[in-house]
Amino acid sequence: MKLYISIFFTFFLSGCSTFIANKIVSSNTPEVSGNIAKHIVLVDLCDNDSHCIKGQKLNNSEVHNMTLSFNFEINENRKKWLFTLRNADLANSNSDNRNLIFIFLGYSQPSEIIYMHQQWLQNISGAEVIVIQSADKSESFQFGLDYVSPVVSYIEKNKPNQVHLIGFSMGAVAAQAVSEKVDNAHLHLVAPMTNFEHSTIAIWDILHKEKFYSKFISQVDVEEAVQKVYENSNADAQDIDIIRRLKSTTVPTYIYASIDDRVTPASDWKDIHLKHVQLNTYNGLNHLEMMALIHKPLIKDVVSNLLQTDIIETDTETLGVLCDTADNACLSEIAGR
Repeated sequence: MKLYISIFFTFFLSGCSTFIANKIVSSNTPEVSGNIAKHIVLVDLCDNDSHCIKGQKLNNSEVHNMTLSFNFEINENRKKWLFTLRNADLANSNSDNRNLIFIFLGYSQPSEIIYMHQQWLQNISGAEVIVIQSADKSESFQFGLDYVSPVVSYIEKNKPNQVHLIGFSMGAVAAQAVSEKVDNAHLHLVAPMTNFEHSTIAIWDILHKEKFYSKFISQVDVEEAVQKVYENSNADAQDIDIIRRLKSTTVPTYIYASIDDRVTPASDWKDIHLKHVQLNTYNGLNHLEMMALIHKPLIKDVVSNLLQTDIIETDTETLGVLCDTADNACLSEIAGR
C-alpha cells in the first residue's frame, strides 16, 4: 500500500509524462554478478575536446585455446550455446590488429552480458572488439549520439584497414552516425530502432500495460514523455532517424530484423530499396531474442557478413553449437565436444 501511494503521488505531483521521461533517460541497466570482470578492462575513449566515454576491451587480447559456454532463457525459449576454439595457431595466423569491431549496446543491455560474444568474435575474426555502453549509461542521455566523437577519434588514431560497427536496437543510432564519419566502415544493425516513439509505446504495452499503475497513465502520457526526452536531449526524431540517414550514404549496411519483433519490427524496412542496404528477416523472434543472438540463421548471417565469406549453419568451428535445452541429441553433441 505504501508503494501504491508513493507512485500515485509521484505521478500527480510531478506529472505522469515527466515521471516516465525521467525513467526512460535514467540508467536502467541491471547489475550483473559473476567473475566476468577479471576478463575485461574498461578504457577511456576520448575525442580532441577531452570528451571521454567508456569502452569494454578484453583483458587478454591474445587468441588462445578456450571454451565459451552459457545457458539462457527468454520467456519459454531455453537455449545452450558452446564454442570451442580448436585451432589457436590458425586463429593467430588470421589475427589482424588493423581491423576493429565496435559493438554498440541497446537500451539497458548490460555490457557484461556481451562478453561471451565479444570473446568469440575477437577469436574468429582476429580483430580487436570493443563494446560501447548503452545510451542510458551516459551522464547526459542523447540516444548515444554523444558517443560518436570519441569512437571516431579512436578509429582515426588507430587507422584500421576496416571497421565493423554493430548496433543493437537503440545502439543502431550511434553505430550509424559513426559510419558516416569514417572510411572503410561496414554497418551491422540488429533489431535496429527506427522510431523511438513507436518502440517506447510498444515496450510500455509489453511490460506495463497490465500493471495496476497503468490505470493512471495513458498512451498520451507516454507520447508526451517521448517529446520531453527529445527536448531534454537536444535532439529530435530526424536526428535519430537511421532510415532517413542511410538514404544519404553508401556505407555497406546489413539489417537483421524479425517480423515478430513488436519493438523494432522488420516491417519498418519493407519500403527501403537501397543498393548498399541488405535486409535479413526472421520469423518467431521477439526483441530480446534478437538482441541475444539465439537463432542459428541470425548468427550465421551476422558472422558471414562480418567475415565477408559464406558461413553455413553446420560450421560449428566458427559458429559454435546452439541447442534448445529440450533437444537431447544436440545437447549430446555439446557434451561430447
